[in-house]
Amino acid sequence: MKIDSERFLLCHSVPGRMRLKLLLPRFSREVAQALEHRIGSCERIRGVEVRHRTGSVILHYDSNKVGPEEVLDHLAKVLQEKIPQG
Repeated sequence: MKIDSERFLLCHSVPGRMRLKLLLPRFSREVAQALEHRIGSCERIRGVEVRHRTGSVILHYDSNKVGPEEVLDHLAKVLQEKIPQG
């Protein structure tokens, strides 16, 4: 599985759910909400929660329709976009 280690670490994964740690500078609740919106824009991701205090991301996805590699690729693309500071 390809992991963009410059932006996040995969902490835990089971089919349909994964928990990651973002390797970003401290960010606000507003930035976390923007990231949730961007990450959740993928129709195969069923739910996303970004915790601004810890930098954790919990992703729920349909493991019958998408594999973990595709979810991580989507996350890597989102994190390559300009992220508002705050």
